[in-house]
Amino acid sequence: MPSFSIGQLDVAINKHYVPKIKDNFLMNRPLFKKLYENKKTFEGGQDIRVPVRFDEGSNGGAWSGGVGQLNASFVENVTHAVFPICHYYGAMMVPQTYLWLNRGKVKLTSILENQSESMVNNLHKTLGLDIHGAGGLNSGGHRKIDGLQAVCTSAADPSYAAFGGITRVGATASIWSSPTGNAFWNATVFAANANGTVTGWKGSETIDNLTTISIAKLQQIYGFGCREDVEPEMIICRQNIYNAIANLMSTYRRYSNDDNTGKMGFKKGLEFNNAQIISDDSANSGEILALNFKDLQLYVHDIADFYMTDMREPVNQATLIKYMFSMMSLTSDRPNTLVRVTGFTG
Repeated sequence: MPSFSIGQLDVAINKHYVPKIKDNFLMNRPLFKKLYENKKTFEGGQDIRVPVRFDEGSNGGAWSGGVGQLNASFVENVTHAVFPICHYYGAMMVPQTYLWLNRGKVKLTSILENQSESMVNNLHKTLGLDIHGAGGLNSGGHRKIDGLQAVCTSAADPSYAAFGGITRVGATASIWSSPTGNAFWNATVFAANANGTVTGWKGSETIDNLTTISIAKLQQIYGFGCREDVEPEMIICRQNIYNAIANLMSTYRRYSNDDNTGKMGFKKGLEFNNAQIISDDSANSGEILALNFKDLQLYVHDIADFYMTDMREPVNQATLIKYMFSMMSLTSDRPNTLVRVTGFTG
């Protein structure tokens, strides 16, 4: 049987594997799927600029009626938060010698399937770690996405750069207690055993000195993430903390009714106040995150969104390569509704 041409391979991959790549990637992790369900797109530029919401303003209230004066003010923004556009890729490679040695359709299908799965798994691992990280540069010196450790910081900046270009250094107090600096830009971040008063943008709570999860502390975490029109939609942790929460809820457990969550292997995923509780192996050890997806946004380029190139043959290699590209940034215009708690042991 003759070897397949580049065009024939490209057609086969585009028809049988490309449609599955994005689905397989998203279905492997509920966090990715949720971000993509609420994603925003951009067309171009050197960065992504997002107007920041922080001042409630005074454009409403009681008035005298009749010819009484009415107040109107411009709801202020802090210019814009500026986020980097980060570039991710995946690759499928088939050496020419493999094509010669595996000319049967079954053997070739096995090779292509293996390469497709390998690309998805590698990208899944890389982005999984990056989306929980603090941003910065990878080992090759290339910009990584500003992950949840960069998003969820309080009174300090990530080591690489201030999230969104707005410093949190010296930012303290809540909306109700004379905030200083850019306190509105703080997420609510505290240690599980803080053993004292913890203040977020919303207000303050007294946190005990225990590193184990309890229903009471889970409610405090949830409460910090509630404000007017938002509440936590997803609570993320490692498996050991998930197991501890499951044990707490064993006598009055609620299960998620989300069909897509069930398809992802979380058929009986826990819920707390209607927020899905998800075990994520890439989450940072000992942490619980409480997130809503109105104030946390994934921006994805309108074309470079799992974009697959044509298969090509390098001039100096006897191999065929097909690339996948994604350009994206994780942003927030109101991180003060996002919660990160560290130091849990179970």
